[in-house]
Amino acid sequence: MRPIILSFLLMFAVAVPTFAQKPVNDRDLPQNILTDFKSREPNAENPKWTQLDSTTYEVNFVANGGKKSIRFTKTTSETRWDVDLKWIPAKIKAYADSAYAKGKAESLCILDFQGNKSYELVLKQKKHQYLLKFGIDGQFIEATEIKKKK
Repeated sequence: MRPIILSFLLMFAVAVPTFAQKPVNDRDLPQNILTDFKSREPNAENPKWTQLDSTTYEVNFVANGGKKSIRFTKTTSETRWDVDLKWIPAKIKAYADSAYAKGKAESLCILDFQGNKSYELVLKQKKHQYLLKFGIDGQFIEATEIKKKK
């Protein structure tokens, strides 16, 4: 089951959409998505909506002083919290430093997909960029090279 979930998350993280992403106003959203968002995040500041494809919407906003995003599809949602790199967990930092000695961390987030929380670290090493996935306990799961869009 875990490999299926990870594959699904990877698809969201690095897939090149065939649908043109476009900004969307609250009034143009499906009512169930807007209601779900407002019930989850009543104190969201400055929400910016994007339609990613015909059934997927993403909102980026600030909550409790931190950046956050939620991606909604017809049947699921995925929440990301940006984490300042100064707060990188020691176990994740130790793994990245040993496996990617000359790598530089670019971003870190906590991902919650259907109640399963994990960390995602984007790391750049020379001309390559990698997405490293870790369990919420900091245990390494997998690494994938992020291919540049042409």
